[in-house]
Formats: sequence, C-alpha cells, structure tokens
Amino acid sequence: MSTSRPGSELRQPKLISVPVPPQHDAAHNDSVEASFWCFEAHCVVQNGKTIHVYALPAFALVQSIPLPSYSPVYDDALDLHNDQLAIAFPNGRLDIWNIQTRQCEVVQDYTLGNMSEFLEGDLSVSFMKPSPVHSGNQDAKAKDIQLQDPIIVILETPEDLISNLWIWSIPRFRRFDPSFPDSSTADQKPSFFRRINTNASIRSFDTANRKIVAACEDCTIRIWDIITGDCNWVLMGHSSPCGPLAVSFSVRFTNHDRIFSNSLDGAIRIWDMGTGDCRVLSSHPGPAINWARHSASYIVGAYRTLGTSSQPETEILVWSMPSEKLKYRFCYVPEPGWQTMMLYVTDHQIILEFSVSTPESSGMCCKIWDLPSGAPLGEFWRHWQGLSLAAMHGFSSHMKFHIALFDRHGTAALEVVDFSAHVGVPLREGDEEGPESKSKGVEIPEEI
Repeated sequence: MSTSRPGSELRQPKLISVPVPPQHDAAHNDSVEASFWCFEAHCVVQNGKTIHVYALPAFALVQSIPLPSYSPVYDDALDLHNDQLAIAFPNGRLDIWNIQTRQCEVVQDYTLGNMSEFLEGDLSVSFMKPSPVHSGNQDAKAKDIQLQDPIIVILETPEDLISNLWIWSIPRFRRFDPSFPDSSTADQKPSFFRRINTNASIRSFDTANRKIVAACEDCTIRIWDIITGDCNWVLMGHSSPCGPLAVSFSVRFTNHDRIFSNSLDGAIRIWDMGTGDCRVLSSHPGPAINWARHSASYIVGAYRTLGTSSQPETEILVWSMPSEKLKYRFCYVPEPGWQTMMLYVTDHQIILEFSVSTPESSGMCCKIWDLPSGAPLGEFWRHWQGLSLAAMHGFSSHMKFHIALFDRHGTAALEVVDFSAHVGVPLREGDEEGPESKSKGVEIPEEI
C-alpha cells in the first residue's frame, strides 16, 4: 500500500511487479538468496547461482548468466559499463559478458596466478569512468593520454592485510564495430596493465581517466596515476579511525579537478587535485551519522545526531558547485520508528529515504525536494506488510526507479516504484505545501 501525507502529495508513482526466474536449486531452499545492482540502463539481479539482467525502463529480462558454483558475487564485485558486464570472483577469476550478444567474451585470472587461496577479505571491480573534467579544462597533454580501450580496476584486500589494485585493459568487442568489419575477438585478450601494491587498506575508491583515488583505513586519501603507477598524493585531514569510521569513509571524483570525501567524523571535504589543498565544507560537532552525495552541480550532506532518546532531526546542507557556496540549510523530522536513512542527489532533486524493518512493520518513506529551488515536492510512503525483504533496496541511477527485492514464499520478485514522471518536475503551481512547508530549504545569503 502506498500513501502520501495530506498537503504534500506526489502524483502517485506507478507500481510495477517484476518476476525473477526461480533458482535452479529452489527445491532445496526455503528462502531466497538474492541481491541486486542498479545502473543507468540496467538492473542486475543475482538469484542463487544465476545472474539476471533487466533492461530499463521496461524491466525486460535480456540475459540470464549461470555463475560458477564455487564462487559467490560480493556486493562491490560487479560493474556494468555500456554493454559490458564485469564480475570478479574471490578465486581470482574475472568474467566479462557482452549483454548485446549474450556471450562471455573474457575469462581471465586477474591476479596472474597470485591468488593462492579463496579471498576472505574485500573485493571490488570498477570500469574506469571517462574524465569528469570539462573539455574546456583539458589541455593538449591531457588529450594525448586518453586511454583507447576500456580499463577495469579490481581492488583486492585480503582480510586485515594490504590492498592490491589490479589494472587491466579490456579489448573492445571489435567484431561488432563497423570500423573493424573483419576483426575477430578470438585473438583479442585482455592486457595486464599493472599491479599497484598500495601499502594501505582501502575502504572505497573511485576512478576517472588515468587516476585512482582511494579512502584508506588510516583516514588518508591517496591518488595514483595508472600510467606510471606512482602515488601522486597522500592527503590527510580526516580524523583517526575508530568504531565504524574506518568502513564508512568514502571518496569520489567531482567536476573541476576536485575530490569529494566524507566520513563519520562529520566532515565533508573538497580537495584540489592540482595543489592538494583542502576546504572543509562542513564539520558536524559531536557524534553524528553523516551521509553526503554529489551531482554535477551540487554537494548535499545530511546529519542525524546520535545518542538521544527522542526522534532526532535530520539537517540537510546543500552547496552549489563549483563555487562551493552553501545554498540551503533545512531540517526534517521523520516519523518515530523510521531508522535507516539513505540520501540520493541529482541536479534536479534530493531524495531522503527512511526505512524500517521490524517483526511488526516494514516499509519506506521518501521525502523529495526540488533543485535548484529547494521547494519540497512531497512524500511517498510504501508499507510492506506481509512481504519479506530479500535484499537492500534503493534507487536506480538518475533516481527514476525505486527498486526492492522481495521473497514471496521462496520466489524472488522485484517491486519497482516508477518515479520517472517526477524527475526534474518542479512543484506544480497552486500545490499546497501543507504542514511540511517548514522543510523547504532556507536560502543562505550570498555573503555567507
């Protein structure tokens, strides 16, 4: 059942139910063992020993991929870029599938035989993204070093040990490229680019063009050049790891030669890649839960103070880019009992999602604000009585679809809430803001 609060109604999003093919060994399982990943144009679901790929926006099943029986898929060990789906397994195997042809084009030992045993630590895989730097800022030298073939980066961190970065050049599937009508992929194998022993334990990383930036357990931020293998910067500023900080330290590239980082020390920082200079956008006093996200034009931070018996307020701060000036500050008080919070940001909207899962009740609430106006667009509630959540839920890229994976008596199914009609849609003229109007952003004067 979906509901909205009076005076803050969204035009009702569509609800879509998408069946997931059953597990091959379903007769031996009483519950669903499933997970999913969301990308710009696809949703990928693992159900048992099979990966299913759905094309958005229709959620049409386009491919089912059998997995090796001996290898699970870790949460961050799958990535999709264009039509290439990469899966890194903890036994050292890398598979790359072509979604268009439904063929596995690459099977490679990404550690070159260095994986002596089954990896028990962290494993991540990521296609190197194109440079986010605007073309007007790229000089001739930067254009000369554009990488011709897709680059894939695999992060392997044995439990409590030093992280390794394995970098591979993946061949384009040229037999489907009209520029190479006679070419064959038979001789096109991935090329080992380099291995970087990081001398650190990496908690999160991002890639762009020829750079890798990583947030490390010692709270440093390190930047490597994949062409030379050199570590260009070791940036210090976040506080020492304690409690959950070490696993909640994240870093991302932004536009304009900047790096964005946040952690549970309450600080949101912007670093200049050229000089290493740091600007602290926000530093929340005392223990706080801190989420921060960015789009091309905004950085958004959300804080919720810990250790209070009453329902805490969530404070949201919005900075515009590239000026890094604070644009809005507003607060939101969720309903009692709503616990887990997620933050999603695009150039058009902010979505703050709260969820709860108890034996008595489960569901989610989405509070949505417009950008650049800061006006509240409303709330959407979804209650999941009688449904068993099989995996974490969340939004696809560009926040067009909210996706949840449910266990319906041993059968997996996706429940999709279609928000595509609301993406980039401002508050309608004459809409009432109702009792939630206080959550409209307070615009910060220019001099602040």
